[in-house]
Amino acid sequence: MDSELEQLSLTIIKTANRLFSEGTKRYLVGICGRPGSGKTTIAKRLSGLINSKYCDSNQDGKDIIGSGSEAVEDNLKSSEHSDISIVIGLDGWHYPRSVLDTFEYEIPELSTSHNRSDKTNIRRRDLEYAPGFSHTLKDPIERQIAILPTHKIIILEGLYTSLQSNPAWKQASLMIHTPIRIDVHPDIARLRLVNRHLVSGICDHRSQAEQRVDSNDGPNGEFLLQNSRLPEYIITSIDDPSIKISDQTP
Repeated sequence: MDSELEQLSLTIIKTANRLFSEGTKRYLVGICGRPGSGKTTIAKRLSGLINSKYCDSNQDGKDIIGSGSEAVEDNLKSSEHSDISIVIGLDGWHYPRSVLDTFEYEIPELSTSHNRSDKTNIRRRDLEYAPGFSHTLKDPIERQIAILPTHKIIILEGLYTSLQSNPAWKQASLMIHTPIRIDVHPDIARLRLVNRHLVSGICDHRSQAEQRVDSNDGPNGEFLLQNSRLPEYIITSIDDPSIKISDQTP
């Protein structure tokens, strides 16, 4: 799977250079997949590959991150401030548990207008902040992720990045330049999710974790596959020893 990500990173860099030369400010890559597919882990690995491969030099010898961006002096460069790619998970836009507890229904209507406006900001502004998510607190954290001017390739990962089940979600998903889907065998995803729920403490017993997966995560994954935009690229997630799928991330 790592070689597949290597090739995809080069393809994304090539597409990014073309879009930047045409005047695009930021290039949005969307990664979706059923729960347990390894979206977060794969997105971070892909972003790391892009950052390690993308570095051009102009005639003055200054490093430039992304065509059309400002030059960054060598003595100011660091991996933190010169990366062209950054990963933003959609978990940060979840309602906090304090709000979820007030809903009458088990699955509330999602705040699609909020998601859409924040994606618009990511695309139109040079500096922005995105919410993160604490798996320890199991709640979103506002303004946790800083999107710097050098961040020209934004990788959005989450269950619903390509969702088209209603006009608002469709409009948001169509803003993504390159949609990617992570496929995984349902049995592999189920095992990962059961282990995750046990490790995170969400469930105390294996039978409880299995019931949660079968009644919640599994149906969500099927809904995603039936109601999402067709991907431009598909990555098959396997238990690759070179890539550790975290028990703490989707």
